[in-house]
Amino acid sequence: MQYKVSTLTLATLATTAVLTLGIQQAHANGAHFLVDDADITPPGECAVETWFQRASVGGASFHGLEVQPMCSTRNGWEIALPLAYNTSDSELAGYGLELKTMLSTDFYGGALALSFGVMRDHQESEFEGGFINVPYSAEISDAVMLHVNLGVEYDKFESDWNPTWGLASTFTVHERLDLIVETAGVGSDSPAAAVGFRSALNDRIELDASYARDFEDKVNVLTIGLNIAF
Repeated sequence: MQYKVSTLTLATLATTAVLTLGIQQAHANGAHFLVDDADITPPGECAVETWFQRASVGGASFHGLEVQPMCSTRNGWEIALPLAYNTSDSELAGYGLELKTMLSTDFYGGALALSFGVMRDHQESEFEGGFINVPYSAEISDAVMLHVNLGVEYDKFESDWNPTWGLASTFTVHERLDLIVETAGVGSDSPAAAVGFRSALNDRIELDASYARDFEDKVNVLTIGLNIAF
């Protein structure tokens, strides 16, 4: 099962009550995590990632739900359709299209992938932005994986491209339990950081959670997710 960062910023997320983490994707541990890994859903298979988020900023809180079905083609392209629902206002917030493929499984001792996507604001009925991301993953030891992300994102509201980056470590503490520590940022803004875990309930179902903090805009986000492969 693959993992990644979203395309909106935490500040935009909170102020618009659209809870789709927007620090550029580095899917290293689940769709809501900040950093993406260099992996995709096995060719010919599908998965659904679902997560609930609660964002807090300035004494106010916002809630949202995102569902992201994805399938990989036989020739190695993973296609995902993220749908964001604003539970605070009980309405569809946005939807998008994301594509991801492996570039190399042996790049300086690790794996290299490419992902890109676009997002549309359903409430405003307009294009919101897009991203291009290159995730790199390498095994440091039997229990530690390192994930590095570099990319750019387009902010339609500012009509500008901004560089993005992410860094994450996944620590295997048990056969079915990983701990995740990560940080990611956009341009020169102060980065966000998150800690979380992922637990494999069986070969097809995973439960995960994270707590993220955007230091630039002082936004806190608590997320609980469920991933099902089939």
